[in-house]
Amino acid sequence: MRMKLFQANGAEKIDEMEGHVNSWLRHAEQAAVTVTHTNTAMCTIGEPGDEQYQSAIITIWYEGAEI
Repeated sequence: MRMKLFQANGAEKIDEMEGHVNSWLRHAEQAAVTVTHTNTAMCTIGEPGDEQYQSAIITIWYEGAEI
């Protein structure tokens, strides 16, 4: 089993990550890859009183060729 990680910090980068994931999934479909599991995690990074921003990670486990 293989794993692909997508990570982004800040609202703008998290919005862009959707396109990166969709592009990877299209490529995976063409390579006959089977997605077996996904997981998404989000958190706020920064100290209280300082600048804070969102961070997101999407993990995709799959079987097939490495892409």
